[in-house]
Amino acid sequence: MANLISTSEYKTWAGITTTAYDTVIGVIVSGVSTEIRRWCGRNLTNGFESTARTERYDGNNEQTINLNEWPVTSVASVKVYASDGTYETLDTTSYRCDETGGVLSRVDPNKARYPVTAFGTVQATFSVQPWFPEGFDNIEVTYTGGYSTIPDDLKIAAFRLADMHFTSRARNMGIASESLGQYSYSNFGNGELTELKLTLTRAYTGMRS
Repeated sequence: MANLISTSEYKTWAGITTTAYDTVIGVIVSGVSTEIRRWCGRNLTNGFESTARTERYDGNNEQTINLNEWPVTSVASVKVYASDGTYETLDTTSYRCDETGGVLSRVDPNKARYPVTAFGTVQATFSVQPWFPEGFDNIEVTYTGGYSTIPDDLKIAAFRLADMHFTSRARNMGIASESLGQYSYSNFGNGELTELKLTLTRAYTGMRS
């Protein structure tokens, strides 16, 4: 499992030149990577990294499915499974994928919907097939998704979170700050952690069309 940041990258960020903390920093950067992936609903092993993936989704009788890992480089196949285990491999012309947001669509919703009028007034909007049929784990998508290079803002967020864990190690997190003579320290607050989490989730879970 690769981490979003490396031990050496964090040491450069934090200005740490000694090797005395390498082991604990290694644990922290690994934990931070998992924590951020969990926040953003990514694969806990290789989320955000460009990798070939095969994933199952629940069909929803809708025209779109949100793939877990984006940006999407390519979609190799989309299979629709029946209850008896047989499946249909969809023709590549029957779906498209928004590469930036990872939205897999059977058809263009703007073209697949048209108004139903009566006496010159729009009474309803009619949606035509095809769509992803409803079911549990019945849609299998094989695709390549994730970043070839981890974005800088994601790395900075990982550095900041690593800072919080590194500076608060072996301290009582129930104490906001403590002083002893000229020495003092402050633990990171819930507000700072919440702000970081909100920033990440807005940037990496909201890019859906």
